[in-house]
Amino acid sequence: MLETAAYVKEVKAKGIQDLLLRVELMEEFKRKGEQKLTQKYEELTVELQKLTQTVTEFDEYSELGCMRQYVADLRALQKRIQEAEEAVAFIHKEETLLKWKLTDFPLLNNLKIEIEPYQKLFHLILRWQQTEKRWMDGAFLELNGEIMEAELGEFSQEMYKMSELFQQKQQKIQQDLKKSSRRTVGEKQEEGIKTNPTLTMCSSVLEQMKDFKEYIPTVKVLCNPGIRTHHWQQMSNIVGYDLTPDTGTTLRKVLKQNLAPYLEEFEAQI
Repeated sequence: MLETAAYVKEVKAKGIQDLLLRVELMEEFKRKGEQKLTQKYEELTVELQKLTQTVTEFDEYSELGCMRQYVADLRALQKRIQEAEEAVAFIHKEETLLKWKLTDFPLLNNLKIEIEPYQKLFHLILRWQQTEKRWMDGAFLELNGEIMEAELGEFSQEMYKMSELFQQKQQKIQQDLKKSSRRTVGEKQEEGIKTNPTLTMCSSVLEQMKDFKEYIPTVKVLCNPGIRTHHWQQMSNIVGYDLTPDTGTTLRKVLKQNLAPYLEEFEAQI
């Protein structure tokens, strides 16, 4: 009996020790989880601040020749934003397990709002540049003036909307600065005349589209599907040299011939 009692006592003691060890391990696991979560939160906060700074730098993007790079920069930024969203999902999952209140990340939501106009603008300009090049350097006789005119109208309308959007954005920034800052009259005047690179870029593209519109009549006349060989002979006689297009003819080459003054005569022959 004494041996049995001693055994039971030993088992109870061991059970208590195992339980205490298990509790200690759980507490240690919880502490490590909390530390890991805190570290993840701090890393994400730093990353969101960096991303916010990157978005503000888009205001200085103004080189039309760098549009492919701008779009690539945007894609890289979007990838980082997606990774930040995944980090937020991880943090919220861990907070739920720890029964903590879910942390809000307003910077992330602001980022997605701020990046959207640049995404639309850069992709729109790149699409315009690619389309313009196809029209200028593609096969001339495959062009359709009516379709080009419609597409150009859509491009112009979209570009005008983007320009309006960035004008409103700029006006809001200036209004906020005036409300929150105490400046001298000279500083305020300097702020007023400061040009916005993004708006300058929008204006340049709108001007390109306006200029291209002048080329549409040439395409409508010379790419008329009803033109036959004898029509080209008649038009060639008008200008004094052979106008008949070949496989190497492009709109860019045709425009260099300055045929606009002859378009009415050409049209009368068709």
